Amino acid sequence: MFQYTLDIFSDTASATASAFGPVSVPFFEPDLASYDHFLIAFSGGKDSVALVLDLLERGVDPEKIELWHHDVDGREDDGNFMDWPVTADYCRKFAAAFGLRIYFSWRIGGFKRELLKSNAMIAPVALETPDGVKVAGGERGEIATRRRWPALSPNLRIRWCSGALKVDVMSIAINNQERFRGTRVLVMTGERAAESANRAKYLPFENHRCNAPGRRVNRTVHVWRSVHAWSDEDVWAIVRRHGVVAHPCYHLGWGGHLAPAASMARHRNGPVCALRRLRCSA
Repeated sequence: MFQYTLDIFSDTASATASAFGPVSVPFFEPDLASYDHFLIAFSGGKDSVALVLDLLERGVDPEKIELWHHDVDGREDDGNFMDWPVTADYCRKFAAAFGLRIYFSWRIGGFKRELLKSNAMIAPVALETPDGVKVAGGERGEIATRRRWPALSPNLRIRWCSGALKVDVMSIAINNQERFRGTRVLVMTGERAAESANRAKYLPFENHRCNAPGRRVNRTVHVWRSVHAWSDEDVWAIVRRHGVVAHPCYHLGWGGHLAPAASMARHRNGPVCALRRLRCSA
């Protein structure tokens, strides 16, 4: 199926196929019955909603599904700095309607702290777990000053909002929960090829950065972008089929699921970034 001899589906693979560039795979469905946990990166946008609905249509046990929402504003300040005020509650209501568990995680201090960071390390991460809220990270790393808006770039060090507030947060949350040891975990994210030339290069399936199948950690983690080949029409069709009311921003005319401070330019990644496109495109 793949152009490379590297078997990215093997627990003993020494690298991911993404290290060698994109692979042409029209569609791939992993053996869903082999996974113990399905972790959905759930922004509340239409693509993450479609991820969940598609998984339920495939017959996955809802008890194995967890919605993970990264709260980009954190919980330390009153009000919302970047995100829609309704987003967190929308995510909770969606989870309740389908009988699914939802866990929130956030970089302490949120977007504002990272934006204004001066001569400091990156902040720790707070994560909800079945046993309560846990704090991890923020104890190592370089002392640095940020004080600049994330820029439009596929490089997550430059477009730091996605890396620092979502991608890294999810990795820390996985690595710091013992319940994932000795299990098989499928992380699901909603990037689609139709959104941009860069996202068209993403692999539909690959090893996650937290994949550690060796004897010490014994944790298998893969990523599956199950809607990668879907069109906008495909996404809206499954939303309508299940009678889901989309996030309020769509009903207000923000077709790309923009956050409130964004410009009228379309944003591709759900209600999590309030910057203008000239500043950030998550």
